[in-house]
Amino acid sequence: MLDKKAYQQHELTNFMNPKHAFHDSVKDFSGYLENMNILEQIEWIENGSYGAGACYALQDALNHCNKRTNTRARIGQVVLHAFYGARFLKWNKLSPDAQNKINEAVDVWLTQKHNFAETLID
Repeated sequence: MLDKKAYQQHELTNFMNPKHAFHDSVKDFSGYLENMNILEQIEWIENGSYGAGACYALQDALNHCNKRTNTRARIGQVVLHAFYGARFLKWNKLSPDAQNKINEAVDVWLTQKHNFAETLID
């Protein structure tokens, strides 16, 4: 049986491994993002609805941000990974509306988070 730290690392590794993308094209994915409440989805990632790996990835991104790190971008990468189902490296291909919607949702979530990042074992 895995201890808590090993379990968290296992779930985080499984989440970050490439998976099959849920969308056929970036345009399709961009349209999908424009029709969703992204802040609500980030809260779902936080509470584990997207799986333990997504939750731990979000915590890990927060735990390892420093003053020189673009926190919004790190959180945005985790969010896009959870929504897309695979590593999403085509940020510049998303529509400006989708980019703004993600950035605004991440900013609101970052102001609302409490001690979320502290629950992950280092």
